[in-house]
Amino acid sequence: MDPYAYARAEAEHQWSGTDRQTVLLADALGLRSEDLLDLIGRGRELVDVLRQAVEGRWESQVASLAYLAQADERLVAHALRTLHGEYARFEERYMGPLVARNDHARLRDIATDRAAWLRALPERFRFLVGPVRASGGGADG
Repeated sequence: MDPYAYARAEAEHQWSGTDRQTVLLADALGLRSEDLLDLIGRGRELVDVLRQAVEGRWESQVASLAYLAQADERLVAHALRTLHGEYARFEERYMGPLVARNDHARLRDIATDRAAWLRALPERFRFLVGPVRASGGGADG
């Protein structure tokens, strides 16, 4: 990358490097992949797509997450299947007391557990697929 283009990106806080440049920069700076995703504005997108996948049809999110995480689609599919099952168990635990219309304390406990699980969702995903390799957008080069 041209040094002036890099300096401009630094000054403007706007990264437009290619996928390859992004990975090389992260390596040179010693950044963790999740930090790099946040820096290039893709961390929130990853979390949003993960939540959509576990709360709905995970199969339709495999390609998007594989691209964002730069991970093999088979690994992503396995991770999403696992995460979707874990999330479904929260829903099952929640529905029993809700339908019975009792045990509000139990509902609060389940909701708290679910919220903690959702906060840890990106880390759980990374554990299942391996380290996320950030994508900076653009063509390789």
